[in-house]
Amino acid sequence: MLSLNDGFNHQRPDCKAEVRHLQRLLRLLGENLEADGFFGQATQDAVIAVQKQADLTQTGVVDDATWQALERTIIRNHSAESTHAENTDTPKVRLRDDFRGDLAWIHAREGHAGKPYWPGGASGVTLDPGFDLGQQEPQALDEHYQHVLTPQQLSACHRCIGLKGKEAKSYLSSATDLADIRLSTKAALDVFPAVVAPYWAAIVQRFPALANTNTPGAVQTALLSLAFNRGPYNRDLASLSDPINASDWQTVADNISAMQQNHSLAGIRKRRRMEGEIILAALS
Repeated sequence: MLSLNDGFNHQRPDCKAEVRHLQRLLRLLGENLEADGFFGQATQDAVIAVQKQADLTQTGVVDDATWQALERTIIRNHSAESTHAENTDTPKVRLRDDFRGDLAWIHAREGHAGKPYWPGGASGVTLDPGFDLGQQEPQALDEHYQHVLTPQQLSACHRCIGLKGKEAKSYLSSATDLADIRLSTKAALDVFPAVVAPYWAAIVQRFPALANTNTPGAVQTALLSLAFNRGPYNRDLASLSDPINASDWQTVADNISAMQQNHSLAGIRKRRRMEGEIILAALS
């Protein structure tokens, strides 16, 4: 259960990973916040909005019913998007062909756990880079991980398919085959496209010019990083619309670099500046 002031160096600092996971789910639903690991007023407001839509009591506290409502909504939205997706022979470990950016750069900003973990709430056992076994199908697990896990480890992961919440946490703490898993950064990068694909689709839907052939790869990298960290529907990204449409990459870089420079977390401030800097470096 999560509530106001939980997370990053505040009421319950041990919950910051769980709060960050919650914030990422909320961002996928279009809520205007970043995954900073602190359950502040903006996060509480977003939770209340979800509870209202799901006809739950609007407490602002993330209980089991709220986690389940989040999960149902995301699955429903993903299913609707998948219905309209094109059938191609492109491997799932790639993004759409219109992405020419640097996923390794984004993955480096996100960090790497290297071993299975449980983010909390209604999540399942999760493998780098955010592959939630509680939400995945067995064939997806095989496709992405059979080349990096031993048969015993893969079998242990298969037993996690569909496990969520406390059941997943309990299994993770007792399964020795899971505890032995160590994933390299390269292995995580092979799967990363499948994790970020919904964010790329959403940010391109918002700013279609990102997919143009004359859009620099560095711009795509910065915008996907921004969408993954802040959410593709964040209202503060509106300042990027006109310069993106005009291919004014200098202004795009300047606007991103100026974002969130009063944020309490130095890492957030630095990430915005780095996103702007990679665009400027590509222009020079």
